[in-house]
Amino acid sequence: MARRHPEARVWATDIDLRHLDTQGLPNLVPVRHDAGSDPAPVADVDLIHCRSVMIFLDDPHAVLERLVGWLAPGGCIVVEELAGFPPYDPTTVLGGALDAVSAVLLRDAGADPQWVRDLMADPPEPLIRHGLVDCGAQMRVYPFHAGSPASEFSRLTLQQLRPRLLGQGHLTEDHLDAAVALLGGHDLDEPASAVLSVWGHRPR
Repeated sequence: MARRHPEARVWATDIDLRHLDTQGLPNLVPVRHDAGSDPAPVADVDLIHCRSVMIFLDDPHAVLERLVGWLAPGGCIVVEELAGFPPYDPTTVLGGALDAVSAVLLRDAGADPQWVRDLMADPPEPLIRHGLVDCGAQMRVYPFHAGSPASEFSRLTLQQLRPRLLGQGHLTEDHLDAAVALLGGHDLDEPASAVLSVWGHRPR
């Protein structure tokens, strides 16, 4: 976003900035920030984009209300969430690993699937509830191509959840390592997880 729109100021916020690389872009401003409790880093925002954040919050509806309040009149908010994994074949190396990831996200990591189901209404009910207009939704499923963003996302997710997957008996170490290796360098037949995007505008 910062590269495509060098005239705009882009604020990249997160509670953990360790993995944020500004790539030397002068208009990209990193801010350590908790959207659930901290004040807005800047007033009257033209665009707010949240990806795979809200589903892990204790009260995503309350945070959405805060974010909508930070928008400038006519401003847009885009919320993207993991919309669930397709029904994987648990007998395959990758299918079994991703099935275990789904279980961890739903039961162990605090993810609330009801939040995503609420967003799937047409138009997205949570956005309408907060007074947004011109709302829409789109679902995308990406294939597992070697080196693709979908493969990298799943590979990094497996690595990040490794302690939970191994420690709670979801996977063996050999199974997990084999799945990570497959995602790192192979085109695979199984579909990647689906991503739901919803958007709405604050009335002018």
